[in-house]
This record gives sequence, structure tokens and C-alpha cells, in this order.
Amino acid sequence: MHDKKTEEFSVLMSLYCNEKPEFLNQCLISIHEQSVKPNEIIIVYDGYIPAELDNVVIEWSKVLPVKVCKLHTNMGLGDALNFGIKHCNNELIARMDTDDICAKDRFKLQLQYFNENPTLTLIGGGIEEYDEEMQVLRGTRFTKEKHADIVKYACFKNPFNHMTVMFKKKDIQSVGGYKKHLLMEDYNLWLRLLNNGYKTYNLPEILVYARTGINMVRKRRGMSYFKSEIQLFKLKRMLNCNSYSKNCVIFLIRVLPRFLPVSVLSIVYKIMRK
Repeated sequence: MHDKKTEEFSVLMSLYCNEKPEFLNQCLISIHEQSVKPNEIIIVYDGYIPAELDNVVIEWSKVLPVKVCKLHTNMGLGDALNFGIKHCNNELIARMDTDDICAKDRFKLQLQYFNENPTLTLIGGGIEEYDEEMQVLRGTRFTKEKHADIVKYACFKNPFNHMTVMFKKKDIQSVGGYKKHLLMEDYNLWLRLLNNGYKTYNLPEILVYARTGINMVRKRRGMSYFKSEIQLFKLKRMLNCNSYSKNCVIFLIRVLPRFLPVSVLSIVYKIMRK
């Protein structure tokens, strides 16, 4: 592959009204600077999008192959992504969050591995986690690399960094796509994908620089998150992940810290991410 060439794959993002324009701009800059670029970028407007965000998209549409797909009301991440997937014209789709930054060779590495391993459905990779201003490195997160290890790991924790994945459209749609599952739409999908026997892999390289500030920790606590964990527990039982007793233990380990103060939870979160 030659630098700065274009390949036939789509980048899929969901844009929400509370996103910061400067974060979105940095995200799109990182796509523009990729060593291998997509020939399609699908940005789903999940409900009302203010002018300052829309203007960022309009400006970048002049130099990038951006296609805006609008939902007139806020539907939530899962529905927005399903809507976007339907509008993707390529079989390979790379997920990205509108506030994250791709490493320069992210797409090049994933495309190369797909070319070498055509039976794979999904390829993820590692992330570096920063504060919201991308100034302070908080840590890195790699998960299991090989498929057999990913399957085992998935019964305990999310086996992929969702903002790094590239997947095949038809395989994702074959298991029903994303479901409504607060803050766990991706984990829910991975479990169903693995349960249906689709093959996956995680590259041992950093693919994305992610914003994981204190606001992210705040979202992952309280009663709403508790209900989301119950939904996850039921899904694991339905898919026969582990024994009932082991699932109960995993549930308690995941849930109990969510009721801690934010300052304490942020410390626990760092430990749980390892």
C-alpha cells in the first residue's frame, strides 16, 4: 500500500449535540492525515446538531468524502449506528468516536491484516487514554489478541476497544446489529457476534488516542449503570457465558464499585481496565 492512498472502506461516526467542535475537528484532522484514507465517511446526526458542529462538518466535507445522515430526533447510540451502517456503501466499516484521534497508520494496519486474514469479521486494537484536553496520558488499554483468548475474556470484560474496531457490514447485520443497552451497546454486540462463531482479532498496536476524562467515569456509576449491568448479566446467561454462579460473582465485581464516589471510582476504574 502506498501512503495517502484511498481504499474502499467506510468510517462510521455518530454525532451528538453536546460534542465540542474542537474535538470533532481534531477527529477529522486525524482521518485526513491517515496513511490510507477511506473513500466514505458516514456521520450520523443523532437528533438536533447546533450550527457550530454542523459548520465543522461542512468545512471538512470540502476535502473529505463525508456523507451526513440525519435522524430528526435523538435515537441513542445503538439506533444511530444501525442507521449509519445501512447507509455505508462498503463492506468494511471502521468505527470511530467524534472526540477521539486515530493513529496515523490505523486504517493501513487493519486493512493489511484483513487482506492477510480474509475469514476475520472484526479487528480491533489498543488505545492510549488521555484527559479531555489530550494533555495527560492516563494509561493504555490492550485486550486479548487472539480469537480463542478474546472469546474467554469476553465473559468477564469488554474484549474490544470499541473506537478501534473495523468490521464487516454483513456479519454485523446478521446478528441484529447494535441494541439499546446504555453505555454497553458495543459489548452487547461483541458477545452476540462471538456467540455466533465469527472470528476476531486485536492488533498489538495503539490505533486510537481516546479521551477518557472524569466525565466518562461519572457516566459509569449510579442506578442507570446498575440497570445496564443487569441487562448485560441476562445477556450472558442467555448466551451461556460461564456458569450461573460465576456470572453472579462477575456481576457483583462489576457493579459494587459503581456506587462509590467519583474520586474513588476513578481509581478503581484504572485497576479494572488492566
